Amino acid sequence: MARAAKLSDAFTAAYPHTARWVREEEGWIEVGSDEFSASFVRAVYGGGLAWEGEPSYPTFDAAFRALDAGIAAWLDENRPADMAIARLTSKRPARAKKASRKDGIALTLVESSMLLAVGYDAATEELEAVFRSGAVWRYRGVPRKVYRDLLAAESKGSFMRSMVIDVYPDYQVRRR
Repeated sequence: MARAAKLSDAFTAAYPHTARWVREEEGWIEVGSDEFSASFVRAVYGGGLAWEGEPSYPTFDAAFRALDAGIAAWLDENRPADMAIARLTSKRPARAKKASRKDGIALTLVESSMLLAVGYDAATEELEAVFRSGAVWRYRGVPRKVYRDLLAAESKGSFMRSMVIDVYPDYQVRRR
């Protein structure tokens, strides 16, 4: 994978979280749609997909602003002590909403060595799981209680293996 030798001061000032993502978190960004994702811009790291944006944006700047806010949210969730320091040392850190899929399932980032995020659609009773590998699976006919129990489980991976995987019909949404 190609890496930029140096990020300009202007880029770093405009998109501080994206600059940190590339410099310190060993992450990278992907721009453009591909066979695995309809999103125009994504933040990826060794553990898989961290954030993905909308299918299109009016400008590149709008796409990069959304990317920077998405990375800020990921860092806030996964590196809270570092983000607290960033808030104290910067004027206005970018804020973002929860990660979400474009088809309406809101995703919640989780602490797990197996999963990155999970979401639930009450209307269809589908649970969506985003694995750290980058794979995204949906499980059909999952009661809301199972989703709530997953969020509350001490080990999300153990819960998934015993209560969801091979228990409910599934299909792969995305493969990385």
